[in-house]
Amino acid sequence: MRGTLRRHADPDHPVLACLAAGDFEQGLRRHAALAHPTPTDDLWAGQCLVLLQRRLEGLTLLLRARARGEEDAGALAAVAYRFGGEVERAAELLAGLHPARLSAFGRAVADRELGLGRLHAGRPREALGPLRRAWETAVTDAVAGRFLGSFSAALGLALAELGQDAAAAEHVGQALAAASPPQRAALLWVRMLSAVQSGQFAQAQRDLDDLAALPATPDAAPLLHYGRGVLAHTRGLGSEAAEHYCASAAAAREAGQPETEFYARLRLSALATARGDLGAARQQLARAGALASGERMAASLALRRGAWQVRGHDPQARATLERARRGFETLQLERELGLTHLQLAEAAVRGGDPDAAGAHLARAADLRHALGSGTVLAAELRELPAAYGYLRGAGHPSASPYLGVLWSDVQALEVHLPAELTLSTLGRAGLTLEGQRVRLNVGLPRTALLLAFLLDHGEASLETLQTQVFGDHAPRQARDYLHVARNALGKRLPQLQVPFDRARRVYSLRPCGVRLCWDVQELRQALGLGGETGLRRALGLYAGPFLPESESSWAAQLREELEWSLLRSGLETLETLRGRGEYAACVGLAQRLLEIQPLDVGISTLLVQVFHALRGHAAARQELARVSQVFQRELGEVPEPLLALQRGTWATAH
Repeated sequence: MRGTLRRHADPDHPVLACLAAGDFEQGLRRHAALAHPTPTDDLWAGQCLVLLQRRLEGLTLLLRARARGEEDAGALAAVAYRFGGEVERAAELLAGLHPARLSAFGRAVADRELGLGRLHAGRPREALGPLRRAWETAVTDAVAGRFLGSFSAALGLALAELGQDAAAAEHVGQALAAASPPQRAALLWVRMLSAVQSGQFAQAQRDLDDLAALPATPDAAPLLHYGRGVLAHTRGLGSEAAEHYCASAAAAREAGQPETEFYARLRLSALATARGDLGAARQQLARAGALASGERMAASLALRRGAWQVRGHDPQARATLERARRGFETLQLERELGLTHLQLAEAAVRGGDPDAAGAHLARAADLRHALGSGTVLAAELRELPAAYGYLRGAGHPSASPYLGVLWSDVQALEVHLPAELTLSTLGRAGLTLEGQRVRLNVGLPRTALLLAFLLDHGEASLETLQTQVFGDHAPRQARDYLHVARNALGKRLPQLQVPFDRARRVYSLRPCGVRLCWDVQELRQALGLGGETGLRRALGLYAGPFLPESESSWAAQLREELEWSLLRSGLETLETLRGRGEYAACVGLAQRLLEIQPLDVGISTLLVQVFHALRGHAAARQELARVSQVFQRELGEVPEPLLALQRGTWATAH
């Protein structure tokens, strides 16, 4: 049997007909009705089992079919191994196939799996050859042609990876009309991805809607959520993106799709890093690290880990990003390489190396031209405050025409961004939608406190809200107010929902179709930027203490945390500026910091010392007397560092 040559498969096989139509359960029923199933019967039934998420049963049937002489079953067994994330075993199986014993369908599957294996490894250029051969076979062979959608989707995915989005969409469009629902899902996924990458958000949304309307299958759910997350993420809807990525990761884990879970986790880490939640980012990176396999995943992990290290001021950040750069360069993945150069530019600006930042941005511009579209790079840039700020200045078209393409892409993306809903809590409470004040039929300060708490914690039980947010009210009053606030938001601001998860008994905050901005998050991001630029940005955002009228324990704690973070960052920056002899900048920043906390000993002492270096003895003595009087009046004594200055030679000389 193993020695028999087979070059043709029966296109009218009853189980094959069900498999091609996507009716896998019916295919298994027909197989079960057979008195003596042949290896070919087992071939098609085995694939039905695999596509029903019964991978081990299907793999067993396929391996037995191959042992009985059905060589095509070896190619389909490689599919089963790939579905389970065992790409190395799939490659071994493909390498051991006997080409002369394969039908045209079997050869097409083997070519497709070879190409997808290379695509998984991050080698889309090398994948094109076998994927094109597989597609060519499918358009000429009766059996393989029944799965044209699958072969077209694989080729389209490789083309999309290479930035050839128009060619990818053309292959998808040709195959869609005759594709079964499962094949349509793969085709719509590829076209959606190409549409996002080329900035065609309306087309991407239509494809996602069509994908959602297909009969639900376990293997489709992770990709549907992931696609929704990618679209929301690119459009600046971070909260919605995170919700979809979480759902994708959970569904992928359930369906045994480690690659999809890996990239969903990396996306979650990128979102957490961008908003400054480094603990959450680290958690996602740890899970992704456990799933990583192959060069592409290793480089992708290094990219997101390096970005996380940059935000955490880790000295190893640039080395990690350089490792990602080398990996993507070897793999010739231009889009990912462009993202890496943007992250390296961010690290360079934060590290005080504008020349290196300009060089990395110029390389990113090279890659943007090579790709033909800058949507993905522009979306990344919007989450890199230092590189974004540099580009807005030194990289503006008027200053650097070549880098101007990156700035133009950012502006083009921002035109299509959803409306901005701003929650103000520093100095006062406020809600504005596209700059227009939102009026609620409920107390705004307490509503703002509720929203801020949910933003900061993600979710909370009623008991937690009663204690942390409404601790100055009786539990029943707190519960009633929570319900009133939810109803008021639902009527006046339906774009901002506070849903209740009955199973987990927690409340959360869900923005719908708007970009939710919170001034505290922006302040934290500015402080995370570090240096004089970050400090000035933070001081510009700090309009006053966090919700000064609130007496809740959490509000008091956050007020203290923000003030302490601002003063600590301020003192570190002032020390750096003084060390570089930039005394005038020191004076202005120190005076602004003392407006926030007049009794900060370190900043007061440094200000006097800078006055001495900049303006001489008399000015320093005058400033020393002023700050000493503030401490004497407020605390009844002058701190020792200021007393030490008073005992100094210049302070006592006349």
